Amino acid sequence: MQAGRRSETAEVLVAVVDHLGQEVDELRGLRDMIVSPGSASVPDLPRELSPLVEPTVSALEAMAGRYTVPARRIRDAFRGHEGTSEPALAGHASSRDLPRPEDTVYPHVVKDPSPPDPLE
Repeated sequence: MQAGRRSETAEVLVAVVDHLGQEVDELRGLRDMIVSPGSASVPDLPRELSPLVEPTVSALEAMAGRYTVPARRIRDAFRGHEGTSEPALAGHASSRDLPRPEDTVYPHVVKDPSPPDPLE
């Protein structure tokens, strides 16, 4: 996606959100933020969904331009501080006291961080 155009990245994000939205209804609201970044309202997203939302927010930040404000608005909504935001680091997901993936909606996706020791 790095070498692609901003519109191509947006198309990929919409496809991912549409796919995930089939299982997690709350994610469907992100589609409007991607398609109409200047006019869409921030969807109500529970903090438990942060492992699914953070990659989208990071992509919006990396796309910059008109996608920067929606990315910050989503981050602010997650923090519960509407209207305040820290500077975004383009392309980097935040680790600000977010739930661990294994404690959220897709525990089966998380891989064991350390491989088993073959000598044990």
